[in-house]
Amino acid sequence: MDDFGLSSESDEVLDFRQAIRDADQAMEENDWEEAYLSLADAWDILCEDKPDHKAHEAFWLVLSWANAAFMSQEFDDCLEKLSEALKIFRDHELVIGNPFFHLRVGQCLFELAESDSERTDATGQVVDNLARALICGGIEIFENEDTIYLELVLAVVEAPDGFSSWHQARGQGACLGMLDQSAGFLRSHFEKKYGKQIPFGG
Repeated sequence: MDDFGLSSESDEVLDFRQAIRDADQAMEENDWEEAYLSLADAWDILCEDKPDHKAHEAFWLVLSWANAAFMSQEFDDCLEKLSEALKIFRDHELVIGNPFFHLRVGQCLFELAESDSERTDATGQVVDNLARALICGGIEIFENEDTIYLELVLAVVEAPDGFSSWHQARGQGACLGMLDQSAGFLRSHFEKKYGKQIPFGG
């Protein structure tokens, strides 16, 4: 397990490892509230120690945290975490184009929209982010999600050249490699969605 640059053999490492293990276990059991609390503990340890951690590892911790909020239907909180991820990691080329990031942003904006017109506006942020998720992650990124999100974006985004539909264009996401650095529960989540067809190098 990566310790995000924390000093080896420190109490912080042990606490951090346990928090991540607890979060992964809770997510496997669909206990999103417990996962959220454990990820919050892990993030607090990381920030308090101020390690020279790898940005992509910290980024995926934040996305896991945001995902736990989303699965708890805490859409405001999820969007806040995603906004923080954008602010903190923008210069590391981890955010823009990341299929999972755009998926959760689009879904949160959809759920928080005050009108149907705001949800379906082809020039609005809901459709823009869901379209980015589709183009960057392919149709697979929408698997096991409420079908309303995919239906909305399929009405707007044409299939890639050479395919009659997105359903035939499996494996055509433009930025699948961005998911390769995910870890723990999210990594296994993506492997299930894609059937391990994306790099997922070790």
